This record gives sequence, C-alpha cells and structure tokens, in this order.
Amino acid sequence: MTAEDETVLGGLAPFVWDDATAADCETAVEEVNQVVGGYASLLSAAVDEPAAFTETEITTWRAQLQAFVARRQALRPDQPETIAQTRRAAAEALRYLQSIRG
Repeated sequence: MTAEDETVLGGLAPFVWDDATAADCETAVEEVNQVVGGYASLLSAAVDEPAAFTETEITTWRAQLQAFVARRQALRPDQPETIAQTRRAAAEALRYLQSIRG
C-alpha cells in the first residue's frame, strides 16, 4: 500500500454501509448532475443571446452551478443527512429550472 492509499483510507470514518445508503448517495449525485447541466444550459443560452437575460440572472446561475458542483464533491455515503439535504436542494433547483425552461 502506498502512502497516498493510506492517506485516503485513513480519512474514511467507519460507518455501516447498506444498499439504501449507497442508492441514496448515487441518486443525489445524479440529481445534482441534472441541476449542473440545467444551469450550464442556461449559461450557454446567455452566451448565445446575451440580451435575453439580465446580469443578475447570469450571476445567480453561475453561483448556483458552482454551489451544486461543490455539493456533489462533498457528498459522502457516510453522511445521510447531507445526502438528504442535497436531494432536497436539487429537487428545488430542478423545479426552478423547469419553470425557466418551460
């Protein structure tokens, strides 16, 4: 085992792994991916048609995209409450994105 492996493994806290926890974590990752894609799509549209969107909208979308990327990176299967919070935030963001895109 390399020193890098030991560092990674040493950073893992013991927890009870089960299929439901794994599925929730993976679902959260996929939901966040949808949100990131939605904001990326809006930002792409803003590049194509800058007059169609306000600077406030664009700034907000960038911030949300970055926040969800950070949420995705922070997801850990041993933190079920964080997973639940992320899923709730993603559901809310997806509702917002749906309202924008129609």
